[in-house]
Amino acid sequence: MNTRVWWRYRVFYPLLVWLPAGIAYRLATAAGRRSATREPAALAAAEAALGEVFPALTPAQRRARLLALSGLRARETLDVYRLRRLRPDNLERLVTLKGLAHLQRAMAEGRPVILYSAHFGRLIMPAMALGIKGIQTSCLTADIDDAREPAPRRRFLAFKLREMQRLMGGDMIQRSAPLRRLYRVLHDKGVLIVILDAPPAASDVVERFPFLGGTARLSVGTLRLARRTDALLLPYFAFEKGIGVEGRILPPIDLTGLDDATALARLFAPIEESIRARPDHWWLWQILNVIRPPRAAGQAREPHAPELA
Repeated sequence: MNTRVWWRYRVFYPLLVWLPAGIAYRLATAAGRRSATREPAALAAAEAALGEVFPALTPAQRRARLLALSGLRARETLDVYRLRRLRPDNLERLVTLKGLAHLQRAMAEGRPVILYSAHFGRLIMPAMALGIKGIQTSCLTADIDDAREPAPRRRFLAFKLREMQRLMGGDMIQRSAPLRRLYRVLHDKGVLIVILDAPPAASDVVERFPFLGGTARLSVGTLRLARRTDALLLPYFAFEKGIGVEGRILPPIDLTGLDDATALARLFAPIEESIRARPDHWWLWQILNVIRPPRAAGQAREPHAPELA
């Protein structure tokens, strides 16, 4: 067993819950920054990607942003352990919502709604705030039973999903689950939360579109799910303000008459805008070359599949 991973999830973060919030988040931040320096290969890959997208940044500036990101991700982990303390009377100390009216209007139309985001900021917190405010949401999640993950982390991820479901009130649907669970949420005029920037699985149907100065290759699954259920697609993001989070919900994205590649480009436009505004909030710099792979000479375009990929 990886002793460091065991210590992190079984001792360190659970103990931080008992400290005042300001002290707890400062300690988590320091631990996150220190953890990043212990993975030099991942840090170097992220620095190279950040420099490619932001060539004006000096090496020191790139390193500072990536260490800030590591601190943010540690604060997001601490958020999970503190969810049991989140209540209507203390919610706004940690989470505020802007643009909630956009979601409320979309729901009032009587159509299903897909709230989408990226691996950006402390991304679960706006969903927790919606649940506490009485707006039930479901979530498409990554599979948590990967045997390559250390056992303490798998237990943490299971705990995270249980806590999220308790507050959100809907279903936590892992990517390997039957597609009918996604359709059921949307056919019942529910709200489904998805993250769009995850690298595609081998079986996914993908499209290429401009992203961060290159060409991304990502799944069309959510896009096709929305079209088949007549769902509205609304972007949302979680920007940090001090130790708190400001959730921002944007108006629906109009995709009328667009092909898949153009539609994905439009969906990702607010994601790219957010990343360019706060590069220290995006989690995936170290795998930018997976999201934007070079296209081999003569490579054919992937076929469109009849089902959600």
